[in-house]
Amino acid sequence: MISGPLHRLALGLLPVAGAGFVCLCQMLFQWSFLVFTLALGALAVWLGWDFGIVARQRDRWFTPFDHQTPLSPEIAQKVRTFFYPGLGGSWMQALRYVGPTGLNGSSLPSAPLLLYSVQPVNPPEVILASDSWPALSVPWFFTVAITRIGVAMHGILSPATYFLNVPLTSFAQRPDQEQLRAALASNPRREQLTILAGSSRGASTVLCAVSQMSREQQDEIGLVVLEGAFDTVPNTAHARFGTGIGSFLTWVLGWATAYDPAAPTPLDLVKSFPAHVPVAFITSKADTVVPMAHTLALRDAVVAARGGDTTHVHTLVLEKSGHSSYVNQDLGDQTLYRAFMDSLYRKYVLK
Repeated sequence: MISGPLHRLALGLLPVAGAGFVCLCQMLFQWSFLVFTLALGALAVWLGWDFGIVARQRDRWFTPFDHQTPLSPEIAQKVRTFFYPGLGGSWMQALRYVGPTGLNGSSLPSAPLLLYSVQPVNPPEVILASDSWPALSVPWFFTVAITRIGVAMHGILSPATYFLNVPLTSFAQRPDQEQLRAALASNPRREQLTILAGSSRGASTVLCAVSQMSREQQDEIGLVVLEGAFDTVPNTAHARFGTGIGSFLTWVLGWATAYDPAAPTPLDLVKSFPAHVPVAFITSKADTVVPMAHTLALRDAVVAARGGDTTHVHTLVLEKSGHSSYVNQDLGDQTLYRAFMDSLYRKYVLK
């Protein structure tokens, strides 16, 4: 039996190979094969829902928690939070942080209240159901199956339908940064304090975007919250899969997605992160996707650029929560997360 990095690589490449095979057959055999694969995709979603495969996995990953009382009703009026999701996520990823009331008609009943007045941002590769689907891209039914099973695992109620145009996927580089800046530009600040938050790819996107903003734009930001931020794509790939396989996967990303191996990395750009903007780094000892050391390397670079001053640099290290489950895998970690965010709001919002 294959184990270790090779096993993880095989599992990771399986859906990619399947998508490529479906695309090829769709072009060769056109409608007859399309109907067959549509039925197959529908069957996969049906199995996930009706036979409890997804539900059992969700029960192992996500623990129901008691909902806390908001720290202060004033916070929602005093801040506006822009949230950028991680790889493969859409605006719905923000549902993990906004409490059981949810956003845009969708909700996650087990979600803690960590972020207020959230305005989520969709990455470039996310295509909403109301938009047109580009020809000869990853078939829509394939990505619908993946995203539908994903939201089922998280227990999201009334989820929106979205697709992923994989070739447009960026990794905290210019397309992601431009997407975030466009969201900020289309929602000019009034009296509220602007908070920027992100998870994984989204966290690194926020870090890179803020580092390259004008001083005037940086002055509008009251707090930056970075959860599971990676320092470089190669470092992350090497840590998870080993040097050889990690280098190969990095090359694949450069060929199949919008990833540019020559572009500046978050570890390069973090040296320009503004010294007057408060920033919080959140990581976990149990994170095997973006190791704690990678996120702390970014934190250390910020501190070094500030001459060792840690006054407005905050760090939270969780104990048991995995990469995509910082807020709702372990009750002890979630309690720490809540207290950490409350302390930030007291310091920078309710002052």
